[in-house]
Amino acid sequence: MSPRRSNSPKKPRGVIVWDFDGVLFDIERFRKNAEHIFEKYGVPPAVFQAAILRIRKEGGQFSVARSFRIMRSLGASVKEKTIRKALHNHLALTRYFAAPTDIFLRRLRNLGFMHIILSLGAPSYQHKKIRVGCGKKFIRHFAKISTTRKPKFIYLKKLARKYPHTTIFFIDDTEENIQLVQKHVPEIVTVHYSNISGVSLKNLERGILLHVKK
Repeated sequence: MSPRRSNSPKKPRGVIVWDFDGVLFDIERFRKNAEHIFEKYGVPPAVFQAAILRIRKEGGQFSVARSFRIMRSLGASVKEKTIRKALHNHLALTRYFAAPTDIFLRRLRNLGFMHIILSLGAPSYQHKKIRVGCGKKFIRHFAKISTTRKPKFIYLKKLARKYPHTTIFFIDDTEENIQLVQKHVPEIVTVHYSNISGVSLKNLERGILLHVKK
């Protein structure tokens, strides 16, 4: 993936590190639609839900391949190639980030903020959702797109060393991730935000700009 990179060496006004699922990407709607796709090709909703639940209980990262293995172990007949193609086509045709989010990201970038995506998950699965599900215009907002299998604070520690005199924001919808960053990288400003929380982008933007002005 090749996100848009600025040729300007100018120091950013701030660095905003974004979680992807549940913050920029409507993951709950995608899961519901994916469940319908699996059902269309012979996987009962109960099996789909059981596979998701098992992955959450066992820990580790979600991937389509892992979900296929679990569904087969539960007795489902999985048409892997057909379902993968259907998921790909669905992502290509369905918008999972809102137009106001696109405008919001562009406005902050024009104000001098650097955007980074830091997504927890299997790289191939996450990059497909970003690349196919959001597209090139979305990708151009970001100086870097990273996926990790490790706790996010490890990446953020390195980022804080790279930008020692710049305000760094970490925006995530998972309380555990927020708490780990607060504990291990307290100089980073943490924001708990979900795209289904009802918090407006205007309020989020206002909080970011007020903090930078301090």
